Amino acid sequence: MGTSFRVFLDVVWVFLCVAVFNVDSCGSGGRLRIKNCIDKDKIYGHGSTFDLPSKPCQRYKCDNQKITRIKAECMYDGRCFKLGFILGKSGGPIFKCVLDDSKRPYFDQIYKDCNVHGHTFKHQAIFYFPFDSCQLHLCNNSKVEALKHDCFFQGRCYKLNKTYHLVTGTYKCIEIGINKVEFKKNDDDDDDDDDDDDDDDDDDDDDDDDDFLYYTL
Repeated sequence: MGTSFRVFLDVVWVFLCVAVFNVDSCGSGGRLRIKNCIDKDKIYGHGSTFDLPSKPCQRYKCDNQKITRIKAECMYDGRCFKLGFILGKSGGPIFKCVLDDSKRPYFDQIYKDCNVHGHTFKHQAIFYFPFDSCQLHLCNNSKVEALKHDCFFQGRCYKLNKTYHLVTGTYKCIEIGINKVEFKKNDDDDDDDDDDDDDDDDDDDDDDDDDFLYYTL
């Protein structure tokens, strides 16, 4: 092989070496210089796989001075669990092994939807019952929590624990159980002198709540 041809091969090799690898990895005479990996003063040989004490349940590989993660699992109670593994007990919280935005594995809690009379609401959704637009609720991991309890009567809403003088008599919105209210008629109108004089006056007091009264899903 002539000298000029060997020089040509060296030039081609250096070009490919710089383009594909990096300048530091290119040795003289067309030889590739392979380097080991170092993490916290510990040396890992090129091509070896290893675990890092600071990152349990994860496996890494040394590839010419570059450390690459090749396995990521979640740790719980000293054990490793694969991505997608569901962890939990019956009746208790449920968790799933996932990666966060930084690609770090962790157990994320799975929240359940709420089912109300055939309607499904996502966790943390705020909604009115389909059959009653006066009661505002929150879906909290399959459990429905009341945020606002008003009474529905003849097409409109009336505030909880307030008394109203209507044409048909005096009524009060009262709570009768969990997530249950009743617009109860009061037979003695004289006991309500300190409350609203009539239904129309209460409209002025409730202007701040109009956005709730007409909220729709």
